[in-house]
Amino acid sequence: MTNPEISIIVPVYNVEKYLCQCLDSIKAQTFRNWECILVDDGSTDSSASICDSYSQADSRFIVIHKENGGVSSARNAALEIARGEFIGFTDPDDWCEPEMFGHLLHLIKTHDADIAQVGFMLEFAGIEPDKPAETEVSVIDRKTAMMEIGTSRLRDYVWNKLHRRKVISCGFPTGRNFEDIYMYMAAGFTMWSGWCSTPHLSIITGCAREASCMPTLPKTSATTSGRMASA
Repeated sequence: MTNPEISIIVPVYNVEKYLCQCLDSIKAQTFRNWECILVDDGSTDSSASICDSYSQADSRFIVIHKENGGVSSARNAALEIARGEFIGFTDPDDWCEPEMFGHLLHLIKTHDADIAQVGFMLEFAGIEPDKPAETEVSVIDRKTAMMEIGTSRLRDYVWNKLHRRKVISCGFPTGRNFEDIYMYMAAGFTMWSGWCSTPHLSIITGCAREASCMPTLPKTSATTSGRMASA
């Protein structure tokens, strides 16, 4: 069986209220050659059965059930079985525009990038998000990206990006807050050479909720070989 080009990883913990919207947005991607690994991290609500129902209906959804270990543990469990050459992440209370992963893959291939990033919108109950003005793709070299990671230009979140597999081979540190930036800093010194970013699409929208396996924070970016590209 041919491997999927993209593996999308979704850590899941007690998100029954939001999970279907997230998974429906992944299923609606215009780029079709993906697998989605759902890691049920010991949920005590109906999240686990929702994951199973999507897997039964569409074989591209793969479910791991495990004891609760936190978001890093869940992501690492998925990385162990991911088959894609490119790795993306979505939080279970977010949803993606249909073109998201196809556009990110196009950015990486067009700009020979290691990471590609897009913009995002934050959506709260009763407030319609504004889409930012369209801007050009920017390509950033490794040195500049290392200096700017964590700034408003290069957010240190994984959920608005697509990565070449080698970039995240180090995995995520467990038992730490802000695990995304630890992973990027560890990988940045050895595994990637550039970044590409395109804010204009803003194809991920975030939903604030009371309980989450990680803080709900603003989201944004992407990376190329020898540089980073941003849109």
